[in-house]
Amino acid sequence: MQITPVRSVLTHKTPVFKSHDIVHNEEVNKEGFSDKQVCGAVLATALSAAVLAGSVVRGKNKAIKALAGEVAELKDGLKVLEKEKFEITESNCFLSGEIAKLRGKLKEYLLSGDVEIDIDILNNLRGKIKKGDLSYDPTRPPLRKRKPYVKKENGLDFDSRIKTGPKIKNKENPLDVPEIGKDGRFFFEIPSSSEMHIEKCEPIEFTPMKNVSTSISEKYADSVQWDNDKIVRDILQNFFDGHGQTLDGVKFEFIPVKGGKYKIRISGKSTYTPDKAVYIGESTKRENSKAAGNYGEGLKMAALKLLRDKGAESVVYSSGNWRVDYTLTKGSLSDRRVLTYSLDKVDFQEGNFVEFTVDDFDILETFRKSINRFNHSRNVHFANMDFENSKFGLKLLPEGQKGAIYIAGQRLEYNGDYDGIDGAVIYLKEKPPKEVLDLSRDRTSINESQLEEIAIWLAKSNTTKEEKLQVMKVLEKYFRYIEDSKKATILDKFLDKFVYYTDTGSHSIEKMVNFPSKYIAYSPCSQDIYNDLINEGYIICKSNFSYPGMRTIEDLIGEVREHKIVKPNLYQRQKMSIIRRAIYVLKEALKKQGFSKEEIDTKILLFNAKAVEESGMYKHTRAEAIIDDGLTKGFWLDVKYLEEGSFSDMLETTLHELCHKAGGDSSASFSYKLTDVNRAVLDEILHDASVRQKLQALDVIWKEVTEKAAQHTN
Repeated sequence: MQITPVRSVLTHKTPVFKSHDIVHNEEVNKEGFSDKQVCGAVLATALSAAVLAGSVVRGKNKAIKALAGEVAELKDGLKVLEKEKFEITESNCFLSGEIAKLRGKLKEYLLSGDVEIDIDILNNLRGKIKKGDLSYDPTRPPLRKRKPYVKKENGLDFDSRIKTGPKIKNKENPLDVPEIGKDGRFFFEIPSSSEMHIEKCEPIEFTPMKNVSTSISEKYADSVQWDNDKIVRDILQNFFDGHGQTLDGVKFEFIPVKGGKYKIRISGKSTYTPDKAVYIGESTKRENSKAAGNYGEGLKMAALKLLRDKGAESVVYSSGNWRVDYTLTKGSLSDRRVLTYSLDKVDFQEGNFVEFTVDDFDILETFRKSINRFNHSRNVHFANMDFENSKFGLKLLPEGQKGAIYIAGQRLEYNGDYDGIDGAVIYLKEKPPKEVLDLSRDRTSINESQLEEIAIWLAKSNTTKEEKLQVMKVLEKYFRYIEDSKKATILDKFLDKFVYYTDTGSHSIEKMVNFPSKYIAYSPCSQDIYNDLINEGYIICKSNFSYPGMRTIEDLIGEVREHKIVKPNLYQRQKMSIIRRAIYVLKEALKKQGFSKEEIDTKILLFNAKAVEESGMYKHTRAEAIIDDGLTKGFWLDVKYLEEGSFSDMLETTLHELCHKAGGDSSASFSYKLTDVNRAVLDEILHDASVRQKLQALDVIWKEVTEKAAQHTN
């Protein structure tokens, strides 16, 4: 048998699981052993040979003495090896030859003479192993000690009070919007408030114009994918911006007229000049980050859609001393109709209005429900925000209630739905920069990835350290780790991105938050460890909470390799029982080497190294120790290796994994420990007849189980 020098399979700060790769009939890896590892490997091979093929026997004194002499010679050879400073390649080649020579000699001596098997011992052990009983559950990893919680002296306290912003409204007094009459009649004015900041433009002199054709053809309406929601939104946003980002003071009038049509008039208190109603690009809102509009385009597009799709014969915009009538008329360059306007002077009036007549009753109801799609002083979505600063607000709603996202006071669709956020209101007081969210002409809907970009922007640039903490506190119910990502809500995803970027930007938290001791950020672990922590009262939170300073599962219990547990069948359980009894037989030698009763009662968990669930880097791993606070709690064992390996292979592997409490494969401390343990165990085998008899019997039973398992498979 050849043994490759092995490396730790993990690279984290506190290695806990260590690999034990045993590769047969392959060239020895030239990455090399240290001299101490050479000693440990040779002694491990001596142990393996000592139990090979059921050859640990009571035997004749002559054979035992010969073996003892051979071991003495081996020890002398090891001392020489420790003093020599070979190059790595030379050491490995020498080791390969010495191992092969030693195995041959030991096997020759141990097989010489008569082999006597104690039938009573054999039958007694057969009876104990037959049922495959284990003293532990092989489908659950052993419990691990919990590291104590240490509070950061200068950390931010997560339990700090949440501050409510200055914009506090009476949420017990929502706006009571009346129903539209069956005939379509509706009169309603949203109450005025101190939040109104009316835009006033001085009247200008202009020359009236008649039937001026624009460059916007009737066909262009096909490229403007606006339904009633979008038409109404763009009409109302002009009143909203003109009143200082509120609909307070806006008046709605619907009157039924002849022909089954409805005359609609929306009035506001702001005044503006006629160029804003005529020229695209003349909007006053483009540089105003708090205004809903951008280019003055929406007003013209709304008129086009009303004329082309909603039965309107004209759309009138009027303010101050002017009036613009939009119509569709035949163009001079083609047979298609184009958007045409007439600009006239009128007697000066305070405020402004838009007026048109349509044959679509549904648009009336759209105006009514759109009242609460904008900020106003009686909109309950803006009342008593749970968090609010100068940039944004956040409010949670009772379970089952629909919320929304507002940008610059105007509700946007989320994935095509105006009521697209369950249980929360997110209110951006300003339009994000274009690199975060580029609101196009149709600017009505944002998707999941865009909302996540907004969360990043808010975390990096628009919140202080204390405010970051307050946002987390508001969303505390969404802290929990979601095992099935498909079940994550938009607030889960929003929070996850926000938390991820809390340690960046000008107000970085930098792992300085003192979260409650029972809050643990997820890091990869087995399902059983995850369930155990839940049962112990820990709240497993999203993994990104490690960035502001929450402890992870790894911080709590050490590094944890996640394997999918293979539930052992009867034959596998019997073999696991044999391994555990072999270690118990050697308990006196192991106690002298500092192993506790719990460590000697080692727990074996099976996994499939070749399974698709396992990382490719572990496909050659045969075993991994489970180390907890300096103690060996057991080890993972590849199920294929268990089925095909010999009893001596398993015994050697088990001792190897037990020794990993002293360090990793490449450490000197591990090499010393493995050398000492193998030497002590080998001496125990040679000098205690009872130990030899029991190991011999276990080897016989191992072969019997292997044969039965093969027959069952066939």
